[in-house]
Amino acid sequence: MVNQESITKQTARKLREALKAADRSVRWLSNQSGTPYVTLTRQLKGQSTIGIGQVATYAECLNLTPIDILPDFFSPSASNKPSDLEVTA
Repeated sequence: MVNQESITKQTARKLREALKAADRSVRWLSNQSGTPYVTLTRQLKGQSTIGIGQVATYAECLNLTPIDILPDFFSPSASNKPSDLEVTA
C-alpha cells in the first residue's frame, strides 16, 4: 500500500542516490537550492516530506527531471501503479 511515509522515504532514497551519482554533497545542494541545510538533512533521512516544488528544484540543481527523483511508481512506464493512490497536500 502506498502512503505518505513510503513516498517520503522512497523520495529521500532516490534523492540521496542522485546526489551520490552526481558526486555532490548535501551542503552543495543546500546552497544551490536555497533549502536550509538542516531541512535538507531531515528530508534526506526521510524525516520530513519533500514537496513537489522542492523535488523540481533539486532535480534542476542536479540536471535531472523530477521523475528521476520521485518514487518509481510515479514513472509513466511503471507497470505496478497503485490504483488507490491518493495525493494529499
